[in-house]
Amino acid sequence: MTSKDIAKAIKAGGGKAVLTTVEGGKLTAMMDGGKLVLTDERGGTSTVTIANVIQSNGVIHVVDIDVFGSRKQASPGRLFLFVTG
Repeated sequence: MTSKDIAKAIKAGGGKAVLTTVEGGKLTAMMDGGKLVLTDERGGTSTVTIANVIQSNGVIHVVDIDVFGSRKQASPGRLFLFVTG
């Protein structure tokens, strides 16, 4: 899903869209101003900082927080990826 597809799903969902990760987890996507924000199942949030890195097996969106692990702020040079198919 591109960020445009996610934005459409958010609009269709009345302001939120629930996305399923490759591992079966759930992320809730919503817009905050012009920014795409993701909330994980534990309530942690992250903001997409680079959207739509198109790859042969899906689309990568870079986020500022590790939504799948430690909940630590990403340090400079460290990227966490949200991949959609």
